[in-house]
Amino acid sequence: MKYKHILITLLLPWSAQAGPLSPPAPPNESAMYSIGDLCNRLDTGAPGTKKTFTAPTSGPGATGCTLNEVMSKAPAKDNANAAQPSEVTAGKKYWGLSDSHWGLQTGTATGTLSPTPVAKTGQTTSYRQVCDRLQEMFAY
Repeated sequence: MKYKHILITLLLPWSAQAGPLSPPAPPNESAMYSIGDLCNRLDTGAPGTKKTFTAPTSGPGATGCTLNEVMSKAPAKDNANAAQPSEVTAGKKYWGLSDSHWGLQTGTATGTLSPTPVAKTGQTTSYRQVCDRLQEMFAY
């Protein structure tokens, strides 16, 4: 039993191996967008610019927006009010918010999409009729 522990102790360090020391990609191929780029895309649609990593020249500082702010700007699922492909003109891109159509989608509606009808107000006179009557009243 004593020899077994000694043998395991001697062989155990040899079984450990390190990963490769070379980087997974050259620096010019590992460029990434910053969190600020994500916030700007969500706020204004700005394209952003991929940047290669460079070592900081000073300690931590302001970084723009936080990951919590990115999440608050990102769209959330809304099954009750989400547009469906049949409600968007064929070929037009939109961001789907429902479980069944999440993410970038393409509309499939053909023909004329009818707008929501305007509620009746009870108005019986058009503005044109009022203008014509006022001109008659104040004509010289």
